[in-house]
Amino acid sequence: IGAEVFNIFTHRRIAFYGRDSKAWRRWSAYDPSAVLVGDFVIRASENGTLYKLTADDTRADVHSLLRYRRRGYPAAGMESSPAVWQNYVYFSDNSGILLCVNAETMRPVWMFSTGDDSDSSPVIAEEQGRVVLYSGTAVDKQGDSGYCNFTKLDALTGEKIWQQRIPCHKIDYAEKLREGGMFATPLLGRANCSHLIFSNICGWGNDNGTLVAIDRSSGNIVYRTRLDHYSWSSPVALCTSQGEMFIFTGDVIGNVYLIDALTGKILFKRRMAWNFESSPVVIDDCVVVGTRGKHIYK
Repeated sequence: IGAEVFNIFTHRRIAFYGRDSKAWRRWSAYDPSAVLVGDFVIRASENGTLYKLTADDTRADVHSLLRYRRRGYPAAGMESSPAVWQNYVYFSDNSGILLCVNAETMRPVWMFSTGDDSDSSPVIAEEQGRVVLYSGTAVDKQGDSGYCNFTKLDALTGEKIWQQRIPCHKIDYAEKLREGGMFATPLLGRANCSHLIFSNICGWGNDNGTLVAIDRSSGNIVYRTRLDHYSWSSPVALCTSQGEMFIFTGDVIGNVYLIDALTGKILFKRRMAWNFESSPVVIDDCVVVGTRGKHIYK
């Protein structure tokens, strides 16, 4: 278990990071994706450490790091991927906080209590001269039911702008109780939907899976579209030359959906695979996505 670094031109692995004996948490998996910040790579780990790496063609090294503990809690791990604005890195953890870190000094700037574990990666936007951050939580430590707290914050100060609390429950699926709430990264609207933000929600009311559209200014729910099952895979956008936005997303039983982003109407649905968990990438008018079924689909 660990993290690897590859040179994509020579196809050689140049570094492997296994268990960190100095980490304050023993679990060393890497759910978060690495992100580039200037000349450095930032990588968050489930061992509770934020690493700052340097790399060249032949090696990668740890430049500096941050280990932290919230007072009254054991060391937390990170499962959401970091988001970056200039020299600030934002990520949430499984102790229920969202943290802003200065990547130059690797020191915390502010923290915000989210209310629960968060696997969904935060999203940054610049709106009317203000840098804002969107972040959502799971329903995990709250018990079998609780609230997915979808929050908009001032990214520079950590001030809460609005919070939409969505009632969710854990889902009994495949003989295991799955957590409810938000696991997919939210999708900022564009084109004719630039006033909206979208996300997949697990276990909302009687629906196992829901795509929700929320007004970015007010935080009000504009619509919710019922999916056949819940989704950890993030929705992605496709836009036409006429300025119309459409959403592609998949669920955990292998359905794919094409949705009119303005209205929430499902235009196309088909079961194609088994369990979309990874998030798709859009290339021109095509979508590429991996599955738990050992296949990549285009």
